[in-house]
Amino acid sequence: MTLNEIVEKFEKYPSFLTNGAGLLSRNFKCSRDDIYNAKKLYRAKQKEIEEDALPKIKKSLTRTRDLNRVINKELRENYRVINALEALNEAVVDKFNEVNFKPSIPENIFHIGGVLLVQLSDLHLNELVDLPNNVYYFEIASKRLAKYAQKVKEICKIKKVKKIVVAMTGDMINSDRRLDEITSAATNRTKASLIAVTLLQNFINDLLSKAPIEVAYVTGNESRVKEEWGLSDFVMTDNYDTAIFNMLRLLFKDNIHVKFIESNPVETVLNINNKHILMMHGTTVKKTTQASMQQIIGKYSAKGITIDYVIFGHIHFAEVTDLYGRSGSLVGNNVYSDYGINLVTKASQNTYFISEEGDIDSFRFELDKTEGIKGYDIEDDINAYNAKSATKLYKTTDIIKIVI
Repeated sequence: MTLNEIVEKFEKYPSFLTNGAGLLSRNFKCSRDDIYNAKKLYRAKQKEIEEDALPKIKKSLTRTRDLNRVINKELRENYRVINALEALNEAVVDKFNEVNFKPSIPENIFHIGGVLLVQLSDLHLNELVDLPNNVYYFEIASKRLAKYAQKVKEICKIKKVKKIVVAMTGDMINSDRRLDEITSAATNRTKASLIAVTLLQNFINDLLSKAPIEVAYVTGNESRVKEEWGLSDFVMTDNYDTAIFNMLRLLFKDNIHVKFIESNPVETVLNINNKHILMMHGTTVKKTTQASMQQIIGKYSAKGITIDYVIFGHIHFAEVTDLYGRSGSLVGNNVYSDYGINLVTKASQNTYFISEEGDIDSFRFELDKTEGIKGYDIEDDINAYNAKSATKLYKTTDIIKIVI
């Protein structure tokens, strides 16, 4: 037998390597030297095969490890969301068990007249700001909302308001995905959403003293639960704005003067006195110019819907034009606008009066200063959820005096 033939025997019967030398010698007339050399050749071939296979094994192992990391990361994120939602659910149940507020009764239930569209945009109710020109935390937000309600009620006196529509255009609470957002948050977002519900419940009840109310909403990008942001209904409703809206709806479920409108969480068209008002958060608005607005309006025109006005927020910088109203934020100037994009902003919100004839009058209300304003009572919620105040943050100054 040749060496290769002996090697073939080893490949077919591996046991010959240890106890088959005598059998090969007797039956196949193989010399001891041939058997010895065939073993060396066999082992050399096996080593070569193993060396060729090793990179493939390592590659496969690396791929498996990478896949496991991705799966584990997704599981961790899902567990985080599940834990947050479970905590939110428990807190919501406790919240509803404590409800004892008395709803207001509208003065003008039978009043015939225009509709007041009250926009709530970019409240960022969990954000802490401590700048030389602006301070913001839950108590300040409460005062600014109360001041906003006062101004809205003044318009109700001046105009013939038959109904108020509260348009929540997203970002009711702040994001917590980035490190700077986590460190500048008053509490976690589950607790923040409950404090937000208390504030908005008081705000709606305050306005309810003037006219019946309908509430509509769209979601914002900062209030999303998961890291990813998308435009499908499923993704957009996985959002704290949706949770806040639904909690408010449950709180007012027995009040016949408050109605909550189920709508598209991305964009919603309201028909007010035969005027189509498009409400959106503004994330998809790349440039707030007349041309960009006309493109958005044109999209609806192709569907047979004539848009008369567009309201949104997102930029935290108010602008009112003939085609659209972009609301400011309740926060006002913050670290991002001050240092990130060198933009000076103020706390403000927009309100729009749509008359019976279909005229649209726009109002921008500045809300920075709250001296003498009594905010809504949220002290119990602040204490219950251990929310931080901006006064607890590290104090800094932009101007350092050098003393000689």
